[in-house]
Amino acid sequence: MHCPACSSPALETDTACRQCGFTIEMTDQAFGIPPIMTPPLADLARVLTAGEQRAIRAAIRSLEQRFPQISASVVLISAPPAAPLPVYAFWLFNRAPLFSAVEQAGKNRGLLLLIDVTRADAVLMPGYGLEPFVPEASLKHCLDAASPALDQTRFADAALICLSGLERELTTICQALPKIFGLHDEAKWITSLEEAESVLSSATSHDDDLF
Repeated sequence: MHCPACSSPALETDTACRQCGFTIEMTDQAFGIPPIMTPPLADLARVLTAGEQRAIRAAIRSLEQRFPQISASVVLISAPPAAPLPVYAFWLFNRAPLFSAVEQAGKNRGLLLLIDVTRADAVLMPGYGLEPFVPEASLKHCLDAASPALDQTRFADAALICLSGLERELTTICQALPKIFGLHDEAKWITSLEEAESVLSSATSHDDDLF
């Protein structure tokens, strides 16, 4: 993970950034009480039509059905103008009721898409449980794809493009996991299993001859 304030490498167990001293308590002092919101979609900026809300909810549902380990939330808001958006997203992720109480620390496999409608900018933030598997490059691809829609203030389109990109990126990551962990591909597993069964069958037949 990286510090949301200075982007320096950080550990989950760090109570403060070793580089800049940033802490979550600093955001509490700066932002106060988090806004009331109901996941998975919170249109606090009130910029979405009813149809756009249904489309985004359907896209979130599709993502979570394909990857049931993940909880996704989309928030559209006017963030405080002086606040760096990654810092504000970090505060919302940790303080707003976006994820269940059991989804803490390494068990948090949440994904937050925060869209600041005032700046026409967005942040994608994964939980600690996803960070080892979802590289920052994958998140950047999704945000880059949504950038033209953001520039045109088409916020619903930006959210849908981002969610669709996430589904593609996560699919690619899942397909690569066996190789990352040193596992063979499925065909080799099947071949190895057939060879093992053949050897076991041969050994058994020889043992039968001994009795």
